[in-house]
Amino acid sequence: MMGILDRMPHPHGARLPSSRIGMICKVAGSLVAAALIFSQPGEAAFLVSDISKCDPAPARDTCILGLRGTIEAGDAEKLEQLFRSLEGNYKRDFIFMIHHSPGGNVIEAMKIGRLFRQRQATVVTNLRCASACVLLLAGAVRRAPFPGTTEIHRPFSTGDFETKNYQLAQKQYERMTGTVRAYIREMNLPDSLFEAMMAIPPHELKTLTQDEVSRFGLDSPDPVFEEMEQTKNARARNISRIELLNRRRLAEEKCSSTAPPVSVFPSLGHWAQNNYDRMARESECRSAIMDGPHR
Repeated sequence: MMGILDRMPHPHGARLPSSRIGMICKVAGSLVAAALIFSQPGEAAFLVSDISKCDPAPARDTCILGLRGTIEAGDAEKLEQLFRSLEGNYKRDFIFMIHHSPGGNVIEAMKIGRLFRQRQATVVTNLRCASACVLLLAGAVRRAPFPGTTEIHRPFSTGDFETKNYQLAQKQYERMTGTVRAYIREMNLPDSLFEAMMAIPPHELKTLTQDEVSRFGLDSPDPVFEEMEQTKNARARNISRIELLNRRRLAEEKCSSTAPPVSVFPSLGHWAQNNYDRMARESECRSAIMDGPHR
């Protein structure tokens, strides 16, 4: 059986400035939306894989890499090897597109999530991110799950579990669930996410609403990472954190826009180009406000 990393497309393509990570995620999300409308699940995954890029040469670069399939024992080590082969002596920003994963090995998922956190990786999901896959999403410092694709249930043992002695089984169960709760806290996410998982039996899956995704913090940046980035950005602009936050609020008010529906365009390509252009204008608007003179 192939694990989630065995299906990873080989990195290739041109250099992408790390400053465009947010816009890349939005464009990728736009392409995913189109794929869900026009394609079968396999075709959608291939569509996103086509934009995967990771230039092995430049001193700073963004790598966009695809993941799909079941999380299995050994996948974390494969990912660690991949990181080492791509990083070399360079600093890289990693974006992982999880195309379709039904979950898998919980312990391995937490190992991968910690690797994402160590590398300050971004995770974008589409089509499906279920069960243990949500622990990968939790590990990212930037998260962009496509609406209606995040599915949760109670973690369960896939190996040996005590069947004769209830007290021993209770201890096993407490260790298993306690490990998942501790991981969620380690990723600076609320206990309410763990409690929501525990409320769904293993044989069922609950698709999180957009409100639930937001309430559990699964579409928000990690707060520690955000503190680091905002402090760094304020220093780079020689302004206070308060001024930086004021500019961000103003940029949200002045620059945010909504994508027009696909149906008003003659083709998917026209819609994707229009959406890319719209987000490019939005990015320029935000940059003008964020990098403007000190007031």
